[in-house]
Amino acid sequence: MQAQLGHSSIVLTADTYTSVLTDLLTYAAEATARLVLTAAARNPGRRYRIDGPAAKSAGEAEASTGRGR
Repeated sequence: MQAQLGHSSIVLTADTYTSVLTDLLTYAAEATARLVLTAAARNPGRRYRIDGPAAKSAGEAEASTGRGR
């Protein structure tokens, strides 16, 4: 990469692209958080499982075990 960009030092290449990648990772994390929070706001109280139906809420779990209210 250093040679292709014409940088005289690996330090210049590393310093340049390390800061760019850090900014990109921050942007990606913030975008992901926005997606998750938007989905949660549209579906309050619902939890999804990848391998099956929605998980039971705490109230449903207590009712099915006979514990709680």
